[in-house]
Amino acid sequence: MEIVINHLTRMQPGFMCVAGIDLLTMTHIRPVWPAGRLTDDLLARHGGPFDMGAVIDIGKPKRVGHPPELEDCQPDWIYVRRLRRTDGKAFLAMLEAVTQNDLIAVFGPDLTKRGTKAAMEPNHGKASLGCVMCRDAPSLRVVPRPPKPDQVRIWLRDPSLGELDVPVTDIRLYGPDHVTPDRKVIAKTEGRLRSRAKVILAVGVGRLPPPQPGSPPAHWLQVNNLHFADDPVWQLG
Repeated sequence: MEIVINHLTRMQPGFMCVAGIDLLTMTHIRPVWPAGRLTDDLLARHGGPFDMGAVIDIGKPKRVGHPPELEDCQPDWIYVRRLRRTDGKAFLAMLEAVTQNDLIAVFGPDLTKRGTKAAMEPNHGKASLGCVMCRDAPSLRVVPRPPKPDQVRIWLRDPSLGELDVPVTDIRLYGPDHVTPDRKVIAKTEGRLRSRAKVILAVGVGRLPPPQPGSPPAHWLQVNNLHFADDPVWQLG
């Protein structure tokens, strides 16, 4: 199976998450490690295969997903390799082919609005990954969260859920530690959004967080990546 990477997201230091589109079925596939999270040495900048727009051979993966994470597949990691880089025109056409007009079309009606956020209950939902067209220009900002690290967030207006304010996990908007927001890159990206450049949002719902008293578990909506039509293959490098 060959997939084109269109989701590349930050996690805790030393880890990342990646997903792509199967070129035959045009469905999302998330390669997962059998014993835990993917380490950042798998990124192209560290000599690994993964970068935005990379075409990756993942062999014959085993389906291991369950709602909402139906995209999870376990490759035979010995054979995972990068084949080539997709050109911008082909990458944009692929994104447009899988992009939906609103979030409910991506995740199904189990995704519900909760204040200015959105989430779905455990074991519900028809997907955990997708792409959505942003008709109204979204807005980025960096939010202080002491004593936690600052967080990149995005305001957007969705036709099905209305106005939302959700975290952004695009690894390209953070520094090499995957924790510190890269304010220079964020300012440049916000400038492009203000210019009303056409943008497709790669969206997802996160894994269940650790249990917390008084907070029922849920898969919370996040924006994984921003894809601009005039520069679709913006690689981490």
